[in-house]
Amino acid sequence: MPLEKTKKEILEGIFSSKNISQELKMMHLLRMIPDKDTYYFSGKKGEVVKKLINREYTSNNELRKDLKEINFDLAWAPLSNTDLSGLDLSGVDLTGANLTMSNLSSSRLSQATIQAKIMNADFSGADLSLTNLSLSECTDANFSGTNLSMANLSGARLVSARFLNANLTNADLSNSNLTGADFSGAILEGINTEGAITKGTILEIRDTPREQKKDYMQPEKPVYKEKTKGNGYRTRDAYKRESPYKRKGVYR
Repeated sequence: MPLEKTKKEILEGIFSSKNISQELKMMHLLRMIPDKDTYYFSGKKGEVVKKLINREYTSNNELRKDLKEINFDLAWAPLSNTDLSGLDLSGVDLTGANLTMSNLSSSRLSQATIQAKIMNADFSGADLSLTNLSLSECTDANFSGTNLSMANLSGARLVSARFLNANLTNADLSNSNLTGADFSGAILEGINTEGAITKGTILEIRDTPREQKKDYMQPEKPVYKEKTKGNGYRTRDAYKRESPYKRKGVYR
């Protein structure tokens, strides 16, 4: 049985276990990630990995054709310090891959699985929508200007990661470590940060046309609906007392 297949089966068993904490799951993942200088694949997958390392692909059509032949499987690929910028890697499986200090700026990784080591990696301007980054080691990674809408970053280590002007609409950051992460100018509508560590996290929410700034790390305030004259309704903050100086049904 190929070594990469054995590793993948072991990791799948660890991830599916309910008796193992997220910290231990991440530890197992990091221990199993290969080293670029000592670990290579054989067959077509080995050929694709080496071509990626040496930046030999001249077009995305050629790359997608090769990826299709290997079922988009780049699990455990040693791709640290590799230039993957602008490549179409959408839908690939990068479980256990080593992408430390790699350049993936402006790349397409939509719906990919990247449960991997991506410390100091550059994802600026990339498309990571619907991507699975759960339990990844993302310390000092650059996600500035990245599309992370509906991405899964639960349990990921995002210490000092940069999300400047990124789109994280409906992203899942539950139980992640956001210590020192910078979200200046990011769109954070609908994100889930339940159980996340947010010590030193920088939040500067971008305004949207229909609403003013609000802290998406806090639950929304309840709102009361009240009838007005006729058939209309109006709303008011549940925490706000009604003004004693009502004029024409408007609160001061």
